[in-house]
Amino acid sequence: MQNNQDIGGSVIEVTNLIPLKSKDSNKTSLYVKHFPITMSEFDLKKFFGLYGDISTVHLFKDDRGASKGVAIITYTDPRSASAASIDLTMKGTCFPGYPPLYINYFMKKEERLGKSTITNTNESPVLLAKLAVNDENIVIIIY
Repeated sequence: MQNNQDIGGSVIEVTNLIPLKSKDSNKTSLYVKHFPITMSEFDLKKFFGLYGDISTVHLFKDDRGASKGVAIITYTDPRSASAASIDLTMKGTCFPGYPPLYINYFMKKEERLGKSTITNTNESPVLLAKLAVNDENIVIIIY
């Protein structure tokens, strides 16, 4: 793909994207799912505590107080969060009857959705699309 290439009436702009590890290097909170709903906050703290000191565990619960199998684990040190995320993901860690653990850095809704708008010559907003191709991180902006 080339800059300023016209595809179906849209112009493409390709630029480099900042690698994830640099923008996540100070994050201490992990969003985790696909663990048994029978696990308590204590169980999660014990399991994830193998990677470092945990300051808080927030277990998401439904209206009846039952676990949704989703939690936010917050470490005191970003290196611990990184170690847990990398190790458990690379091992494909899973509990019997569940898919592999889903682990990602916790982000506020605005960050997670990654929605930004720009204005084209017709003054209509468009969404910035992010795409990783062949181990190279790039941003594709369509306007």
